[in-house]
Amino acid sequence: MDTIADYTLAEAKAVQLRNYAKLLRNEYEDPMEFKNKGILLKLHGSFNWLVCKNRKCEMYNKIKPPFQARRYKLLRLRECWSCSCCGNNKLEPQIVPPVSNKLIHKNSFLKNQWLLAREKLLEVDELVFIGYSFPPTDFYTEWLFRQLNFFEEPKKLNIVVVNPEYGKRNSLVTKRYNRIFKSHDIKSYKTLKDYSKDVFG
Repeated sequence: MDTIADYTLAEAKAVQLRNYAKLLRNEYEDPMEFKNKGILLKLHGSFNWLVCKNRKCEMYNKIKPPFQARRYKLLRLRECWSCSCCGNNKLEPQIVPPVSNKLIHKNSFLKNQWLLAREKLLEVDELVFIGYSFPPTDFYTEWLFRQLNFFEEPKKLNIVVVNPEYGKRNSLVTKRYNRIFKSHDIKSYKTLKDYSKDVFG
């Protein structure tokens, strides 16, 4: 499901996908150059970030960008399954589960994405969370959004939560959101349909 965003942006020919490709391919001097540009970030990895596990391969343990060589055209999943370097067809997706707190430090690309996400929070006025519950094991995500309370010039944001559990009596989801965003305005919707109807009419 995480690749839906990729293909939607590809269909729309959106600049966010091109910038995401540049970041994934290390086509930059400093990842912070994307701070004021639209970009897709995948902070927990992706199903189409495939890693070769052949220790003799030059691409061993490196993420293979899901794009055509020297182009920004997104590959289909089936086209990503084999290593273009050694031909290995047993690649593994690079996914960072919420319980993991080591892979982000270990992998510089993921670390750059998290740092870039933190910088982008300085510029936002609204955050929309669709179906996310802030599970207690996802330490990094909670850390990221708690940074809103420590910026030099903190501002009040509009927080939108699309989650049927938010607002229920004794709901852990409600408690987590209210705790993390205690200084901000929270508006909630039970379903994506309700949210879409309110936003798009």
